[in-house]
Amino acid sequence: MILSVKKAMDILDCIDQKGRMSLKDLSNQLGMPKSTACQLAQTLEACGYLQQDSGTGDYFLSYKFFRIGYDILEKLGIRECVLPVIEKLSKETQETINLSVLDEAKALYIEKIETSLIHTGIKVGSHAPLHCTASGKAMLASLPREKISDVLEKCVPFEVFTEKTIVTVEDLLNELEVCRDQGYALCKDEIAKGVYAVGAVIHGYPGREAAALSIAGPSNRFTPERMSELIDLILEACEAISRKFKA
Repeated sequence: MILSVKKAMDILDCIDQKGRMSLKDLSNQLGMPKSTACQLAQTLEACGYLQQDSGTGDYFLSYKFFRIGYDILEKLGIRECVLPVIEKLSKETQETINLSVLDEAKALYIEKIETSLIHTGIKVGSHAPLHCTASGKAMLASLPREKISDVLEKCVPFEVFTEKTIVTVEDLLNELEVCRDQGYALCKDEIAKGVYAVGAVIHGYPGREAAALSIAGPSNRFTPERMSELIDLILEACEAISRKFKA
């Protein structure tokens, strides 16, 4: 590992988490001399990855990351394959549709169409836990069992969001068995009260071990009858996307 590159990546990760940071805050947060933080930040700025507020001196991420992320989706054909399907799903359900991929031990949201009355607060580019989201559980269930163990080692202890959040590995593994058997995952008041979701995995997603779609909305609209309908729709959508990636 090249230490200077690692330190530069740490600066980017830190600013990504905080939004914007001064050199003093970077130095304190990362435990590096202020002069080192200054040299690395200036280099990252010169390369176009950081920008500096002329008034406060704070550093923040540049739009270069947005361009890189967009280019990745375009070059993999993801937007071309996925967007028409999830736009159709959104119109059919009038609920929020999320597309996520497995990113180490979290779900990374890379596309979203929000139409529901409830705003989940999830943004494209943000992460969510695996143990209490429909997409997260669907992706975990699709992995080989030994890989699940490796991923969960990075997740415990599980963060608790509501009284319905799964809190033990044993309970999660039991639920993953159910998800695997039925082909989809459910989330009921587990990450936020009043929010239900159903998720299913997409097969053959380029460059990722797992990817999933989820439909999320207010619990009062997810009646047993409608839940059955939503399950059918999301399974059809995931199958349609999977076929496109295999073509």
